[in-house]
Amino acid sequence: MKSIDPSQKPVPSWMDGRMQDLCRTFHIRLRGDRSCLVALGEALACIEGDPASAFEELRLRAHKLRGTAAIFEIAELRDAARALEMAAATAAMAHARGTDVQVRASLEALLCVLARADEPAPGISPLASPT
Repeated sequence: MKSIDPSQKPVPSWMDGRMQDLCRTFHIRLRGDRSCLVALGEALACIEGDPASAFEELRLRAHKLRGTAAIFEIAELRDAARALEMAAATAAMAHARGTDVQVRASLEALLCVLARADEPAPGISPLASPT
């Protein structure tokens, strides 16, 4: 996966610290997104009625992740989020069950990408205090 390391691209010196702050914030957000997606996946498996609202929540979260990943130019994360976004939208429209195979596969793939993305880039600690 592409590293979220601002040193890989030339940026104005005044922006170095800001870019590192953005990267730290993004890493922290990814952890929260991953936890939320895990919880949504678990809840989805237990829904007995129409899971359309859960599919919509998955779609919205994936959409936001896709947009942020696109901004940071992280193609693997962007593509995995897009796959879940499309699968969740299709499942909602089809009134699929919470065990929809495409949604499950897309969710698992995105969670794997998020787990790898949680590994900090060299020289950037997502939990370190800004300097």
